[in-house]
Formats: sequence, C-alpha cells, structure tokens
Amino acid sequence: MMHLGNKDIILRNILGNIILLRPLGFFTSLLFKKFRKFGYTLLIGFIFSVGIEGMQFLISAILGFTYKITDVDDIILNIYGAVVGFIMFKLFSILIESDGITEN
Repeated sequence: MMHLGNKDIILRNILGNIILLRPLGFFTSLLFKKFRKFGYTLLIGFIFSVGIEGMQFLISAILGFTYKITDVDDIILNIYGAVVGFIMFKLFSILIESDGITEN
C-alpha cells in the first residue's frame, strides 16, 4: 500500500482508519464493565470493521460501480484504532484512580 499513490492520501487513509474506531474502544470499555478486556476490544473492533467494509462492498454492488474498494488494510487499521481507544481508557482509568476517585 505504501508504494502506491500520494503520501498525503496514504497518511490520511491510515490516520482516518485508526481514528474511526478509537471511540468504540474507549466508550465500550467505559460504559460496559464486561468489555474491559483486551480480547473483547479486538473482537468488537473486528466485527465493526468487517461490518463497515461489508456495507461498503454491498453499497458498491447496489450502485453498480465501486465507489470504495474493500481493503484488508482498513480492517487492520480499524482494529488498531479500537485498541488505541482501549489503551486510552486504561490510562484514563489509572489517572482517575490515582486522583482518589473510585467507582461505587
């Protein structure tokens, strides 16, 4: 992927895919205690990412032309974004606990 196209477009694609699911990794962990494990974050990130790519493929099929290419790199980067969100949640949790604020 890196040898094709303009570097700005490549960077925007990489950062956009990572940023897309970062809130999912953070807020899923924040809102649901059950999902505060790394494995759940990977699974949820995978499911959402494959769902997004699948919908893009389906829309292209319905329209009769490819408006967005389905790419495994997008799936990997989306999952990475969910993991970054999960790590941000863990760091946030450590900061909250160190300030003396705890859950009831």
